[in-house]
Amino acid sequence: MIKTPTTFVIGAGASCSYGLPAAEGLHKAALRLEPESVLYQLLLTCAFSVEQLNGFLVDLRRNPTESIDSFLEKRQDRPDTMKVGRAVMAGLMGQVIAEIRPRQPQREEDWLGYVIDRMHRGAATLRDFLNGNDHVRFVTFNFDSIIEDRIGADLQSLYGGLTDPQLASALQVLEVIHVHGRLPRVPDVPLKYDSVYGPPMQWREWLPAAASQINVVLDTIDREVLERARAAVLQARVLCFLGFAYDTVNLERLNLPRAFQHGRFMPNTYGSACGFERGERRWIKDRFLPASIHLAPMGYTCRRVLRECHIFRD
Repeated sequence: MIKTPTTFVIGAGASCSYGLPAAEGLHKAALRLEPESVLYQLLLTCAFSVEQLNGFLVDLRRNPTESIDSFLEKRQDRPDTMKVGRAVMAGLMGQVIAEIRPRQPQREEDWLGYVIDRMHRGAATLRDFLNGNDHVRFVTFNFDSIIEDRIGADLQSLYGGLTDPQLASALQVLEVIHVHGRLPRVPDVPLKYDSVYGPPMQWREWLPAAASQINVVLDTIDREVLERARAAVLQARVLCFLGFAYDTVNLERLNLPRAFQHGRFMPNTYGSACGFERGERRWIKDRFLPASIHLAPMGYTCRRVLRECHIFRD
């Protein structure tokens, strides 16, 4: 069990272990959208005209950014572009989630499995598990439900015979806070185009609902969500960033580094830094001053960060 108050802050890089794209991958997928693709046709069913959708894609392809989120950050004054952008992001994510649902990650990439393994050690019953880990929090900037789905599946495997209400109650104790929103459950039917009926009705109903649930960088976040995320950070004695890009706006949403200013809140802070070179690592560390963050070596996966750093404590 993880009895020390521990908060994991999860970015898009952590979902890559489970087959989901980070910002750059999502951007590349958007650039490949063509009228022949089923997702393009699905987007047309969401009250977008061909001119709106093509205009968005032309603008995106001309823009030098490598992230849809960053692109939309500069289009806040264009409501139509923002609306199409959210739908494109939701559709691309939903399509990938539907495709990779059966996939199991390789063991060396499965950081969630490693966390859950540490959580259930010494917990003979579900009650032991929940009581022993009641100060563990997940603050995620991702739209997917990988954390909740995996915890639910593993609890069912570990303790067996759990009802849906029991699992729902367990996930309330093991709080997962989605700062940027959360996609509704992706339809179980395949996303395929029918020459008579078009995309499946389940997907046509899902996409507008999904697009309304996600926020981009400069969107206003619900105050209650922000307060829960900041409380999860403040309660931590161990703070661990996984797959996180350390964007200034997202750190500010967690009230960092402001929370460190008077020395009242100085958790042991660790973070993955895959792909960050020496100068970029210095830049990250400066963003946490006056506190410090221990960054793992550049090539470490999220799972290796958890194994090599002193994150799990009694």
